[in-house]
Amino acid sequence: MSIRRSLFSSASVLSLALLAPLAGCSSYAGSEPISELSAPVTTPGLFFQGDNFSGAERGFGAAIEESWGPAIPGVEGKTYSWPTPSTNTLPSGMNIVRLPFQWERLQPTLNQEFDAAYLAKLHATANAWRDLGANVLLDVHNYAYYKVTGRGTEDPGQHIGSAEVPVAAFVDLWRRLAHEFGSASTSAPFIFGLMNEPHDLTAATWVDAAQQAVDAIRAAGAKNLIFVPGTDWTTANDFSWSDNRTVLQTVHDSLDNFAIEVHQYYDGTCTASGYVDKLKPFEDWAVANQRKAYLGELDLTDDTDTCHQAFANLIDHLHTTAAGAANGIWIGYSYWEGTNVAKGLPFIQPHLPTTCASGAKDGLETDRDCGATCLRCANAQSCAHDYDCQSGFCSAGLCAATGTGGGGGAGSAGSGGSAGSAGASNVGSGGGAGSSAAGGASAASAGAGGSSASTGGNSASTGGSSASSGRATDGPQAAADSQSGCSCRSAHGRTDAWSWLPLAVLLGLARRKRGFSQSGA
Repeated sequence: MSIRRSLFSSASVLSLALLAPLAGCSSYAGSEPISELSAPVTTPGLFFQGDNFSGAERGFGAAIEESWGPAIPGVEGKTYSWPTPSTNTLPSGMNIVRLPFQWERLQPTLNQEFDAAYLAKLHATANAWRDLGANVLLDVHNYAYYKVTGRGTEDPGQHIGSAEVPVAAFVDLWRRLAHEFGSASTSAPFIFGLMNEPHDLTAATWVDAAQQAVDAIRAAGAKNLIFVPGTDWTTANDFSWSDNRTVLQTVHDSLDNFAIEVHQYYDGTCTASGYVDKLKPFEDWAVANQRKAYLGELDLTDDTDTCHQAFANLIDHLHTTAAGAANGIWIGYSYWEGTNVAKGLPFIQPHLPTTCASGAKDGLETDRDCGATCLRCANAQSCAHDYDCQSGFCSAGLCAATGTGGGGGAGSAGSGGSAGSAGASNVGSGGGAGSSAAGGASAASAGAGGSSASTGGNSASTGGSSASSGRATDGPQAAADSQSGCSCRSAHGRTDAWSWLPLAVLLGLARRKRGFSQSGA
């Protein structure tokens, strides 16, 4: 009898209930297993299920793409493309998109400004998925490399920690990304994926770089969830021998709002338990160190009954060992890649909520076809938690462009706006004194807790301009307004007088073990 699972078998369709609040990662910085957790990962009840949409990162490691020249910077529409909802479909019930992009295209020169055109497209693409209601994982798809030299060749470039690409350059990248895409909400729809599959550098070097990047993101005021990979391609099975197992647990976060990202493919002959067995070395490590985890890449290797069963068992396993269960660690996964998800969908479908496109408020939804484990709700729709909302802010039962809770931190005013009364801050708790930006009045004194100016939700096309209460934006930032306002920057390229206004926008190789190619996993 065939062991394929049918999309339409009612006996196999499982209702996906909200998970218990996720126990999160500790700020403990030692190398011993952690005995207690100090704070939760701030996406309680939300299990990510989604897809990778490759395109904007393509050409990494390639020399010449047909007749249009070097892959870096490449030619949009030929060397690389932007995977938007108009060209890619996220299956109903899925709620996250992993969006790979290339470091060199975004930042052609280390420690310098981002390329305006590529940044605008990154904003526009991320916004489009966010406005659909998806969580968006921004994925720097560079393998811990950057091509200072060797562009136009198949050489991968120079790795982070080398003389050409010092750790400080990687930190600069994430400082800038935090100002572009950071949110005052710990449940922002945009998730920061520090790096795709680092390799060819020591675990100690990578952990140092990752820690400094996490610190820079938090110093910028961004509270977004962060995914931290290991080195050695961050392969789950390799935790049986990799130095990741001895040093990766030292990564910590002042907000305890991060998870470890691993990848796992099935390269070999399938057995029914093979996929699950490959995860065990990492899972043992994660349980011992009380880390939460995200499986950023996986796929259905071969179209055989045994591989189908192995993959189905894997998806079952991720749910039964989800965070909140006994020794549970997983907060979600994303399939690689978009065009082939149909192969794996019959085995994923039993775990997807079935009400997300019914046209009614049903299941676990907080409003019609949105909220909970479905896609996020737009402003003014009903919500129960911040993660129900495209903005990352649920206020008085409705999704809002700005947050209203959390006293303690001094609020700051945006362009043209004034700070509100003490006791409410979009930036959250903390004690720093408020600052003014671009004409805004300063907030209350340190520790008093200010409130940043309210921001409307009007959107302008990429490259245009948008203005709303308390804020004016231009260029690529304009496209970020449609649901959640903008990021923590008040003037592009400045590290002083950064102003927190509500949320801006979010977040290779075909197979990691098969060398560098033009298609990228």
